[in-house]
Amino acid sequence: MDAMEALNIAVLTVSDTRTEETDRSGQSLVQRLTEAGHTLADKRIVPDDVYQIRAV
Repeated sequence: MDAMEALNIAVLTVSDTRTEETDRSGQSLVQRLTEAGHTLADKRIVPDDVYQIRAV
């Protein structure tokens, strides 16, 4: 069985209502990926606006 390779992963939450404190899905993803041995490369919350999403 091959060993898993650690990845650099970015988490992007698209929401008009979430903040760092209320973004439970983003927090859960970060926790799971770090527990699995991956590295959090970036985490951002952006409004549900196509131009702001593209800017990331």
